[in-house]
Amino acid sequence: MSDVTAAVARALDRGLGADEHLVVLGAGSADLADDARAAGLVATHGRHRVWAAPPGTAGALCGLAVGAARAGVRPVVLHPPAVCRGGGQPWDERENGFLCLGRIAPEKEIERVIAILDRVRETF
Repeated sequence: MSDVTAAVARALDRGLGADEHLVVLGAGSADLADDARAAGLVATHGRHRVWAAPPGTAGALCGLAVGAARAGVRPVVLHPPAVCRGGGQPWDERENGFLCLGRIAPEKEIERVIAILDRVRETF
C-alpha cells in the first residue's frame, strides 16, 4: 500500500469511527477493496459501510451516493486513479488526444467539452 493510500485509509478510518452515517464506496477497482481490507477498514467497520463496486459502475455508484446522501447517509466515493503509462516518452512527443469513455448522450454535452479542450490547447 502506498503512503498516499495509507494516509487516505487512516483518514477514512477516523471518519468512519467518528460518524456512524459515513460510508465508503469504491468505484470500479478491486484494488480499492484490497486496500480497504489491508487497512482493516472492512474488518473494523463492516462490509455494510466499506465496499467496492465492480468496474464500469462508477456512474451508478455516484447516483447511489446522491440518493444515500438525501437519505441522511454521508457517502465517500473513491475512484481508482487513472494511470498513464507513457513508456517514458516525453510529453511533447506524445499524441495530443482526448478519450471519452461512457455513454454519449446529449445531456453530457460532449461538443461543449471538446470546445473547452480546444480553448485550453490554444491557451497552452
